Amino acid sequence: MGYERFNPLAHHILSILEENEGFITLSDKSLDLDIEYNFSCSKKAFKKAIGFLYKQRLILISERGILKVSMS
Repeated sequence: MGYERFNPLAHHILSILEENEGFITLSDKSLDLDIEYNFSCSKKAFKKAIGFLYKQRLILISERGILKVSMS
């Protein structure tokens, strides 16, 4: 099982970030129900997808939320 399975979710997270001026208030510390409501996925899948994005240096994760890194 590789990260390929989470690419659609990772792309969805990036599109939501773009729609929200590069920031969302969800993070890996968010409640399961909040993640499921906003992304229709499990917390485990969400954490793996944002971990993938973080390793690609596309996002920053804090307790307050997720910030899309601008590519200058």
